[in-house]
Amino acid sequence: MDDASEPTRRLSGVVRVPDEQKLRELLSRGGRLDFGCKPTVISEAAGGFSVPVIGDAEVLEALQSDGFDLTLHELREPQEDVGQGDRFKGRAVAPHGFGEKVRETEPGGRAG
Repeated sequence: MDDASEPTRRLSGVVRVPDEQKLRELLSRGGRLDFGCKPTVISEAAGGFSVPVIGDAEVLEALQSDGFDLTLHELREPQEDVGQGDRFKGRAVAPHGFGEKVRETEPGGRAG
């Protein structure tokens, strides 16, 4: 079992199904299989459907062993933090507007 301090790594991919019956079977699985905010069903030109999915490795492996055609996407490396410092100055400054793009030259310093 996973260490409690380590979050479960979720993977994404696309499941291709040949017909509406297999599509309904996929969408009815539920559980830890995630379709995002709502399932996105893409009709393929050659027939069949594609559905983007998200899940942990165990869930996606179960799809494959149940005969679903699954293509996994490459995992991206975690992104670095966007910036440093406290732009709200300890809650003394409220956020407003759309923001601005700035380039930091040193901690707390701005260029441009």
